[in-house]
Amino acid sequence: MKGGTRIGLTLVGAYLVFLIITAPAALTFDKLRTRIAPLNLSDVNGTLWSGHAGTFSYAALRLANLDWSVNPFGLLLGRLESNVKLNDNALHGSVTMGRTLGGTLYLTDLNGEAELQALQSSGLLKILLPVNGQAQFDLRKLRYTDGKLTAAEGTIEIKNAATLVPQLALGDFHIEVETQQAGIKATLSDRGGALRAQGVAIISPDGRYQFTGTFSPRDPNQANLTQYLRMMGPMGTDGRVSVNTSGHI
Repeated sequence: MKGGTRIGLTLVGAYLVFLIITAPAALTFDKLRTRIAPLNLSDVNGTLWSGHAGTFSYAALRLANLDWSVNPFGLLLGRLESNVKLNDNALHGSVTMGRTLGGTLYLTDLNGEAELQALQSSGLLKILLPVNGQAQFDLRKLRYTDGKLTAAEGTIEIKNAATLVPQLALGDFHIEVETQQAGIKATLSDRGGALRAQGVAIISPDGRYQFTGTFSPRDPNQANLTQYLRMMGPMGTDGRVSVNTSGHI
């Protein structure tokens, strides 16, 4: 191929990329609405390069005030990468989202806070009884391959956790997340509140999880919490309830 032809093709390619990233975001998302469902954006303005959505929804999760801007350096490395900020009352924070040429989706530097009730109502937090409190995320890395979570690193802090029915204060908890050969390991520990909690969850690459842990009231005379824990399983002579459960995320 002659040098002039190569330069011409490069210029044409660059122009096409320019047209794509400067396309109106509202028009683009309207065209892709059926393809990206259950993801939906509304009140959209700006471009694919840098834009804003007044509302963002994914399945049952509905949030407001989403901003994004494409990272130009990611394009040089052969991946589409965007910095995303969310400023909703129930969930706010920032994250860098990207997709490689091979189709792997990744998130880095996920920092934010979310209301536990919002996570529960959206189905992201699978707890049967209604709960209250806040989750603080500091996740350095999340990676998805073929729609499955295959890597994760970071921490999650649970603040002022409480059940609503019955009304019980549980306390604060810490979750350490790391990637191991067997899958993703999440280690749970309490921060000295009303509920003692220790546990480990392993999430395998196919989406299955196994959780084993123990729970007990820090004050054995707290009858309401003791009764609540008995709903999770039989209580041993040491006052602890052992939990061993598995499922699919």
